[in-house]
Amino acid sequence: MNGESILNGAWTPCFPNPALAPSFRLENGKLEMASGDEGRVFGYCESRVEALPEAYYRFDVAFFLNANQPLPSGGMSDPYANTNLLRSVLCLVEWETGRGAGRLNAQEIMSKFLLRDETVYGSLICRAPRGTRCAKLQLGLRYAANMKIVFCGAVWHETEPPKPRKAKIGVCRWNPAKEEGADAYHAQLARLLESAGVAACDLFLLPEFCDTYHWKENLLSAVALTDNPTVKTAAEYARKHHMYVIAPVAERDGDCVFNTSALIGRDGRLAGKYRKTHLYWPEVCCWGLTPGDDFPVFHLDFGKIGIETCYDNWNADVCKLLALKGAELILMPNEGYDPLLMPARAVDNRVYMAVSSLAFEGEVYNAKGEKIGREEGMIKTAEIDMDERIPPYPVAGGCCNYAMGARRSVHNSVSDRLYRELALAFNKWENTDEGFIDPRGDISGDLAR
Repeated sequence: MNGESILNGAWTPCFPNPALAPSFRLENGKLEMASGDEGRVFGYCESRVEALPEAYYRFDVAFFLNANQPLPSGGMSDPYANTNLLRSVLCLVEWETGRGAGRLNAQEIMSKFLLRDETVYGSLICRAPRGTRCAKLQLGLRYAANMKIVFCGAVWHETEPPKPRKAKIGVCRWNPAKEEGADAYHAQLARLLESAGVAACDLFLLPEFCDTYHWKENLLSAVALTDNPTVKTAAEYARKHHMYVIAPVAERDGDCVFNTSALIGRDGRLAGKYRKTHLYWPEVCCWGLTPGDDFPVFHLDFGKIGIETCYDNWNADVCKLLALKGAELILMPNEGYDPLLMPARAVDNRVYMAVSSLAFEGEVYNAKGEKIGREEGMIKTAEIDMDERIPPYPVAGGCCNYAMGARRSVHNSVSDRLYRELALAFNKWENTDEGFIDPRGDISGDLAR
């Protein structure tokens, strides 16, 4: 943390409900806040600093996380540690714009933290809105019993705008089962990949089951990803055009066959994979596939991506988990999908969504749920900037008030009970009746493409 700490200046305590106020003490450049047995405390200390309209600023803090209790085993890097303590620490910027009494000001909330040598370091880069007169820095404690936070540093300074993280995403609608034989299939695949390369895509997404041009006949005869002809062809064009390619194929691993999306790097090498976790029922009972059980997020050179496949998208928690794990763009290869769900997933999680399909149009959605793809040869493309994910409902403005179901730092619930009860309900043997009667009569569908 570079710069002179402003904790030696004037800080004013703010307690919206005095009956639930934590204690505070500012002494020798350290701000200490503590709670007693009451776990629903809420309060913060505030300091005004200079800020110019539309300028970029960086806010850095350092603090000891809960001086009354030991840090979680494994620190903040342990995904299974009890890190609820961090949610109780508030580090915010409120922009004062002189909008008038009773008008809410935009607020930015810090969500990037790093644990080093028992000290937590946090940082936030934000842009002052038009009409800004000053900024109010707020350091606080909420919703934690018997907790003490000691802020030992706080720095505020103007900074350069972050570099854009732009990428061109390509999607398509393509059903290889309509091709006639292996030669026709591979020729069509090559044309699609070449079209994406000529369009200068940074990432191109193929549809689910993009290697099953003989539908249902070759699923159990699947091979390992490194031996799959479709993956090999995708790797060739990824290397040729220096682009990422997602190739969803059938993958054999021992006795199991998975519905797998292979991530191929710009160098043509296999960079990762996602195995579909929520299989459409015929995939299991008719075609013998096995579900995966992992939800990876991949770090590409322009940002973080996650993958969910077709029926996964009917489970909103898959998308939420990927976003909570840092995904900024979520790719959804599929056979068919409900277009009404895509804007909801994008808006709920403040992410870009990219869709390629066997049966429906390929589309790219921004964080407002708007379609932003445009036709370019055989495919659709969209140029995106990972740092520009503007939600549709800013309320009072600033990232603190955005409608973002997957932003951990903005969860204003007093605990993680919602998620614990979800897990309990999911694993409960006795549950609600899931049967239903459809009054339409014959609802049998054709499982063939």
